[in-house]
Amino acid sequence: MLRKLLIPLLLFSLLLQSFSRMGIVASFYINQKVIANTVCINKTKPYMKCNGKCYLAKKLKKAEEQHQRNTSTIKRQSLILFYTPLFIYSTYHFVTQYTRSVVMYYLLTVCDSYTFDVFQPPQ
Repeated sequence: MLRKLLIPLLLFSLLLQSFSRMGIVASFYINQKVIANTVCINKTKPYMKCNGKCYLAKKLKKAEEQHQRNTSTIKRQSLILFYTPLFIYSTYHFVTQYTRSVVMYYLLTVCDSYTFDVFQPPQ
């Protein structure tokens, strides 16, 4: 039950964060006439044909700064999962270790019950 509620909530929060700029742009185009008449800095200069795009640029810049501030506060931490000391073998130690090994002689082991005849099934 908890998973059924938690998974869509987490997916929605990830998508909301990803599409925040798209939401700002969509909100601007929906309310463009109201923004152009009330909030626009250049509403007294109609020859600039701003139509509230200055407000959109300001909102997008503010959202980008907020995003930069959020990402800069996250510090990357590393976790050492495996550690082995770096240790260099000397050549002398390596050679003497293997020269003391026992020499094994090859022993030919043949089974006495081995037959050289070819097996023929009964007819």
